[in-house]
Amino acid sequence: MSEFNNIKVSRLSNRDEDKIYAFLDLIFNREQNIPIDLIRIKSEKIFWWGIKNDEEIIGVAATWIESGEWHWGRFSIHPELRGQGYGEKLASFSIKESFNYNIDHLVIEARDAVVPLIQKMGGTIIGETQPFYSENITLMKLEKRNFNTLKS
Repeated sequence: MSEFNNIKVSRLSNRDEDKIYAFLDLIFNREQNIPIDLIRIKSEKIFWWGIKNDEEIIGVAATWIESGEWHWGRFSIHPELRGQGYGEKLASFSIKESFNYNIDHLVIEARDAVVPLIQKMGGTIIGETQPFYSENITLMKLEKRNFNTLKS
C-alpha cells in the first residue's frame, strides 16, 4: 500500500466483518504474535469503526459487551499511517460514537502505545500492566463524564 488518497473514518457495517478480521489478523497475529483465536470478539453486540482508503480497511476499533461491561479495543492502524494522527482521529471518533449508545464507561486493555492516548481523552488506569505476547497491556477505564474529544 502506498497511496492514501481517499481516507474516511466511519462506522463499519457487519458486512465488513471478513475484511475487519483480515486486517486485525495482519496487525495482531503477524505483527504482535497474538494467536488468531484471541483476536475474534466473542460477543453478540459489537460496534465497529474504521478508517478506509476507498474500500480497503486501514484502521479499526471496536466496542463490544462482555460479561455485562462495555469494552473498547481491537484498535489498530496500518503501519504506514502510524504517527500521523489517524489513530487519534479513529479513537476519538469511535469512543465518542460509543458513548452515544447510552454507554456510561468503557473498559480498555491498552497496549503501551495507547495508554497515553486514552489518558489524554480522560481515561484512568485501573489495573497493573501485564505482559501480553509481544507487548504489555494495562487495564483502563474511560467514563463518559470524563471523556475529552481530541481535536486533530
